[in-house]
Amino acid sequence: MASVTRAARTRLRQDSATSRFDCWIQITDSRGRVLAEGVKKANDSLALEGEPPFRLVLGAPRAASVEYMNQAVDLSSFSAGRVARLTVPQS
Repeated sequence: MASVTRAARTRLRQDSATSRFDCWIQITDSRGRVLAEGVKKANDSLALEGEPPFRLVLGAPRAASVEYMNQAVDLSSFSAGRVARLTVPQS
């Protein structure tokens, strides 16, 4: 019996309009696969596909913007200078 899974897409993008800083990221999918890890430079963008939900760790949440299914993820609750840990989509 074949299993069919729907791949969701998430996009992580440094937003140069609000910050010129680099951002360390780690993104894993529900299977525990690390989809991206390391420093992303200002103005870099990254599109990933995997099995949701996604776990994100952002070293500089004010330097990043995240889109999931073409919708912006609100990062405003994360303080500057603090690491952000979140799950997308939120349950």
